[in-house]
Amino acid sequence: MDEKQHALAILKRLDGRFSEPPIVKLFTDPFRTLVATILSQNTTDDNAIKAFRQLEQRFRIAPEVLAQLDPEEIVSLVRVAGLQEQKARAIVAVAQYFVERWGGDPWQVVRQSRESIRSELVRLPGVGEKTVDVLLLIHHPEAAMPVDTHIRRVALRLGLVQPGSYKKIRDQLETLYAPSVRRKADFLLLMLGRTYCRARNPKCEECPVRDLCSFPETNERK
Repeated sequence: MDEKQHALAILKRLDGRFSEPPIVKLFTDPFRTLVATILSQNTTDDNAIKAFRQLEQRFRIAPEVLAQLDPEEIVSLVRVAGLQEQKARAIVAVAQYFVERWGGDPWQVVRQSRESIRSELVRLPGVGEKTVDVLLLIHHPEAAMPVDTHIRRVALRLGLVQPGSYKKIRDQLETLYAPSVRRKADFLLLMLGRTYCRARNPKCEECPVRDLCSFPETNERK
C-alpha cells in the first residue's frame, strides 16, 4: 500500500464514526468563520461557541458592524474564550480589513487565490496560518488542511507525515489528500485525535485504525 492509499484507507475506516463539531455551524460565511476561529484559539470549542453567541446577542456579526467598534466594547463579551483583549483586537481588525479592502462583502476575499488570501490575512493581528487555513478549508475551492495539535499528533503517529514546521506538515497532508476530500480528512483526523489518539493515555486498544498505525507497537515497547 503506497502513501496515498494508506491515507485514503484511514479515511474510509473513520468515515461515519464521528459527528461534526458544533462550532462548524457558525461557519456560514468567511467573516463569521474567521471570528469563530479567532475565538477558538487556545480554548475549547464550547468556550468559543459561548463567546460567539454572547457577541452575536449584542452585535450583528458582520464586517460593517464590528469594524466601527472599539475592541474594549467586546472584551467582556468574549472573555469566556480567554485572551479576550487580544481576540477583541483581532476581530475588529479583521472586520476593518473586510470593509476597507472588500467593501464589507464577506465573499469577495475567497474569490482570490489561496496565496493571495494567505499573504493578506496573516498580516492582521491575531490571525495566523492555521486561522487562514480554516477559512480556506471551509470556503475556498482549493481547500487547505489546517494543522492543529490533534492533527499534527495523529498525522505523525499514523506515519502520514514527517516531523517539521506547520507549513511542512500541511503541505505533506495536502499532497496526500486532494481538495475534494480535505474537509473530510481534516475533520476525521481531528476527531480521531480528540477521541482516541490522545496526547496522554491514547486509546490504542479501541482505535478503529490500530492496524493501519505503527504507534501502538512503538508505545508498547516504551
